[in-house]
Amino acid sequence: MFKFFKRETFFKKERKIKIDEDIKILIDLDKRKISYITKRTPDGEIVLGKDGYMNITDKEFVIMCDNKIVFREMADSIHPGELMSHDGVVLEVFKENKKEVYVAYYKYHRK
Repeated sequence: MFKFFKRETFFKKERKIKIDEDIKILIDLDKRKISYITKRTPDGEIVLGKDGYMNITDKEFVIMCDNKIVFREMADSIHPGELMSHDGVVLEVFKENKKEVYVAYYKYHRK
């Protein structure tokens, strides 16, 4: 798991090292259930999987749907941003001077 917070004690004071904002968002998304994930293309959106969850393992961000890995990237290469409706998250991945955009929609349970 990530070790982002480093605590140093010096005269009983604790200092926290600032962590990257993108990593904070990914940590908040850990263990979150999703209804489906899509990949944006110039032609439209392609559904990659349905009924899954998001997970962080060994500095990788993984999305599994139907017990299959449909998305796996290093956490450092992902720029996440929540949708304005708060119904999901946009994941921008930068690879070899190319940007790929994925959208994961959250699953909601009625109370």
